[in-house]
Amino acid sequence: MRVELQGKLELMTYNYFEAKKEFKWDMAILNHFIALSYASRNRRIEAKKIKEIRDFIKDTTGVFSKFRGNNLSLMSLLLSFEDNYKEVFKDIEEWTQKLKDKGISSYEYSPMIAYTILKNTSFDNREEKIERTKLFYEDMKRNHMFLTSKDDYVYAALLGCTDLDVKETTERIEYIYNKLSKMRYSKSNGLQTVSHVLALSEDFDYRISLFDHMVSELEEKKVKVKTYTLPSVALMALITDDANLICSEVSEIYEELKRMKGYKYGVQSYIKTMFSCILATSMYTEGENKMADISTGLSMQLIAVAQQQAMMAAASAAAASSAASSS
Repeated sequence: MRVELQGKLELMTYNYFEAKKEFKWDMAILNHFIALSYASRNRRIEAKKIKEIRDFIKDTTGVFSKFRGNNLSLMSLLLSFEDNYKEVFKDIEEWTQKLKDKGISSYEYSPMIAYTILKNTSFDNREEKIERTKLFYEDMKRNHMFLTSKDDYVYAALLGCTDLDVKETTERIEYIYNKLSKMRYSKSNGLQTVSHVLALSEDFDYRISLFDHMVSELEEKKVKVKTYTLPSVALMALITDDANLICSEVSEIYEELKRMKGYKYGVQSYIKTMFSCILATSMYTEGENKMADISTGLSMQLIAVAQQQAMMAAASAAAASSAASSS
């Protein structure tokens, strides 16, 4: 393993235990994402700043605000990388409302949609990019009514912030999705996200082949590749042509995580794969990687929500069982 990559892996472990200590009431997965986000930037966690931002958000928003719950953790993490986090947060608040006024509204994902647009546009073309976001989302919904949900607005925003032609790119997305579904990939929300990511590249046919090669490489190396992890592999295929090297690095990280304290038992295999892909990807990007930040942030939300739903289901089942046994 490259020395720099080993350093990031050790930093991620350090960051996790610091986050666990400082944010002990948070879900473990949220602390893992904090650790990953800082380590991918080759930085130690700034817990004091994250706490300061959380307090700021709580002081300036209501109890039932969209910026509470999982979004409080996510936004405080993303804003901790900003020098002027108060101004950026106010912009996110403002544009979250503007998105709603323009018909783009989602309680859970609106802050992330606003963040995506703010990070990828200038003030002068923001209104235009929002309209393009709506067009991309409407085409996604038209083509995949049952797969497309509010979280896909985040990827629609990524596409909307480019200069890609909406009609041509939508056709490209469908081409990628159908080509992969005819290979060995099940039709799913994960595959749909892969098609959104790979559509950002002009040489998309090559990226499809590269993506498939990377999946095969990872499977051969006994790295768990599931629907949830496919978008992380797609991101790898988007940023590097060296499939053998990056897949070897992912495998090395994955094997380390299987032995490491805090990751060995506490993290599911598909999440280990996701973390390994994101950490390896950070070696191929200089400075800020907006695409990785947004993809990671959305994954964080989706996984946290899924885990909360699973816990609620388990609690409901336990309560029902208890009630049945006592009657």
